Amino acid sequence: MRVIDGMHRLRVALIRGCSEIAVRFFEGSEADAFVLAVESNVGHGLPLTLTERTAAAARIVLTHPQWSDRAIASTTGLSATTVGALRRREGVGSVAPTARIGRDGKVRPLSTEEGRRAAGKLITESPDAPLREIAKKAGISPGTVRDVRERLQRGGPGACHAPIVEAREAGTTDGRGAGSAGRTGPGAPL
Repeated sequence: MRVIDGMHRLRVALIRGCSEIAVRFFEGSEADAFVLAVESNVGHGLPLTLTERTAAAARIVLTHPQWSDRAIASTTGLSATTVGALRRREGVGSVAPTARIGRDGKVRPLSTEEGRRAAGKLITESPDAPLREIAKKAGISPGTVRDVRERLQRGGPGACHAPIVEAREAGTTDGRGAGSAGRTGPGAPL
């Protein structure tokens, strides 16, 4: 058993000769215990320095690669942009996840390419199917399905794949374009 938060309180209790103290038990992995310790120390007590928070974020990026930059940022008290830069610098191991878990616990794909292809196929097979039904089956948002449907209606060769090519040419794989990367705050793209 190990103390994650409250080392000073424990030390004071021992000095006073207390045989019992109130505790909160945590059951989880070593990596999850580290995250809890960082959250606790960012939130109260002696604040962590920028260097300590950056080192903690780098460690969390490696132990929790499926977490979004914003989720790690809220845990460490850094910006999502800083966490994104750390993620790119660290390389995130040999197998990169295809989706990340956001602060709200929802799983979001890193690229909509596969979902767009699936939506294009579903729309072609059932043109009158509701957007939400296609979105659920393809694993993408209804707004993305609407975009795919509109591109298919405009026609042209490779209409379903056009959004994928345009996104790559813009320097991103999420279709947002190069100018929106790293923007955070109200009104920023998700």
